[in-house]
Amino acid sequence: RYLRRRMGGAMRQAGVIAAAARVGLAERARLVEDHQLAQKLAVGFAERYPGSIEPTDVDTNLVLVRFDALGMAWPDVADRLDKASIKVNSPLKGRWRLVTHRDVDAGDVDRLFDVLA
Repeated sequence: RYLRRRMGGAMRQAGVIAAAARVGLAERARLVEDHQLAQKLAVGFAERYPGSIEPTDVDTNLVLVRFDALGMAWPDVADRLDKASIKVNSPLKGRWRLVTHRDVDAGDVDRLFDVLA
């Protein structure tokens, strides 16, 4: 029992997790696009808001932005993003976590920067 649990045998609905992993492996090229898009996002923030992020720290599709470096109040940003139909979560512990995925393209990144400007 101990070994079975250590190997994940006690997980419920592990097939759901496995299905997501299977799609990720089958569509690896899409992951490369996501990583490139995240790099574009990081470079855009670094150019527009110095000190908000170091683009060389972004290795995957996760972009962590120092929100205080943007010089904006969250309620104002949230209101502008909501009016532009851009759905995001609020910063947590001063970091704004942005993720690129199959539903995000280069136009969406440009639109985000347009709304923030």
